[in-house]
Amino acid sequence: SRYECYYSDEYEDFLNYYVHIPENAVINMPLIIYLHGDGEVNKPHSLLEYGILSFAKDVYGEDYPFIILEPNTRVKSWTSGHIPELLIGLIERVTNRYSINVDRVILTGFSRGSMGVWDMISTYPEYFSAAVPVSSPHQAGHIDYLNASKVPVWTFAGDIGDTERWYHQYLAQNVDQIKVCGGYGKFTVLEDCDHGLAPTKAFTSELFDWMLAQERGVIPTED
Repeated sequence: SRYECYYSDEYEDFLNYYVHIPENAVINMPLIIYLHGDGEVNKPHSLLEYGILSFAKDVYGEDYPFIILEPNTRVKSWTSGHIPELLIGLIERVTNRYSINVDRVILTGFSRGSMGVWDMISTYPEYFSAAVPVSSPHQAGHIDYLNASKVPVWTFAGDIGDTERWYHQYLAQNVDQIKVCGGYGKFTVLEDCDHGLAPTKAFTSELFDWMLAQERGVIPTED
């Protein structure tokens, strides 16, 4: 794992981030980008325990078949200020610096990070081959469904807790609107699962297989 800082002269701002490279790394690997929730704000080292790296190792061990990018925010937002622009600059840096298959760049996130996923595919869909927002919709009315429909989406929420159940109607609506616009959307309710457990339940071998199977600019047929 490499801990680095991306600084933008244009915006005079920065993002700290981890890049995790597997032991079996080869050229032209997919990239999975994970946007964390509130618990990891300004705590980058906590991503080693609570980020997507731990789920990847649960499924694959040390030989996971992709590179992982985990940026870290210093505020409880992925959508305010220059953060979206910084994210794009960071993604471009990582895809240029490492051997990344730019047709397989997957964006995922949990809780507050999920809102960032919706925002990024609404604004920069041309960068991503798949999107997986877990346990949070974006603010109502803030999703550009036509743009979002250019990226296959599989979204999740648990079934325990008022807030988690409240997400269901909005996530189902998002998926429906993406389909209306000609895209691929899927919403899965995670059974016996509260907010904190949602990532553990969502990031299974089935989900990783699906993410890695998607290709930028290609909309899959229905399951």
